[in-house]
Amino acid sequence: MDELLHTRMVAPGASTWQLERSNLALPDDMRVTIGGQSTTFAAALQELRVNAVIVLRDGRIVREIHRNGGTEESRYIGFSMSKSWMSILLGIAIQQGYIGGVDDQVVKYLPELAGSGYDNVTLRHLLTMRAGTSWVEDYSPGTELDRVRDASANAETAYYEEIATSLRAADPPGTRFNYSTLDTELAGVILARATGRTVADYMGEMLWQPAGMEAPGYWLMQGPTGRQHEWYGAGFGARLRDYARLGQIMLDGGVANGRRIVPQAWVDASTRSEDGRYFYFWWGVPGVDGFSANGIGGQRVFVDRATRTVMVLASYAAVTGETRGADLFKSVIAALR
Repeated sequence: MDELLHTRMVAPGASTWQLERSNLALPDDMRVTIGGQSTTFAAALQELRVNAVIVLRDGRIVREIHRNGGTEESRYIGFSMSKSWMSILLGIAIQQGYIGGVDDQVVKYLPELAGSGYDNVTLRHLLTMRAGTSWVEDYSPGTELDRVRDASANAETAYYEEIATSLRAADPPGTRFNYSTLDTELAGVILARATGRTVADYMGEMLWQPAGMEAPGYWLMQGPTGRQHEWYGAGFGARLRDYARLGQIMLDGGVANGRRIVPQAWVDASTRSEDGRYFYFWWGVPGVDGFSANGIGGQRVFVDRATRTVMVLASYAAVTGETRGADLFKSVIAALR
């Protein structure tokens, strides 16, 4: 993806958080259950079109597999997993005082949205996808989202977030879940304006470098040629192990390799909710005491608190699905338990 579109790098630091090997095993012939059908671990990876998978238990690598020409040095686009990384950065920015809190009004930071459907919408409403606007997240050709994405990321003639000024209020804020990449774009614009930094630079300094990530990450860019910024809602790519480290940070309450990165209170607030379905740009995992970062192409970072397990999937196409990927994760949890 970084060869197709313009990118901005997230630089790693001088030292790397080393991931040790576990003495546990997940053999190819291990039985797993996908969609109610029993199969093997290896067959499941093929069925779900998995390009790469890594499993951590207690922060140690149990199994790492790269398929279809991938290697440990390959970088995988995460698409909407990017939303979860934006959540982490927003929590850090709030702790640092750049942003007042989740109940701040969006128009406080984006006054150009006054009079639009984002009047009376707070940052919390963006984080929980309950802004109540008329935005429709439909990826089909010819839809509004398709036109916005094409103009911002492909043609480089407009910013993704410019559509926000034309939206109307459809529901009272906070009352209805309406998945919206646009809401993450607006949260990213807020983060960049509040910190006075590019999101890539802020992410490098506050997350990537202190956590000890092993390789550069990258953000795909969007917006008018020469004036682009990061595609906050869907544009982040990284190595598989660095995705796993992000999951481990959240499992460990915001700590990376013994170093506090994310406030514990933010980790708690952003990965739990009353309905158990969607948190602050994180998804719930039915039947699991945990959460996940989800991308449209079958990308997942699963976290289970009970068994202290993290699993990352880099998959191809929606065949993986939210449920089928979670089935594989549950089978891995059961095997490690």
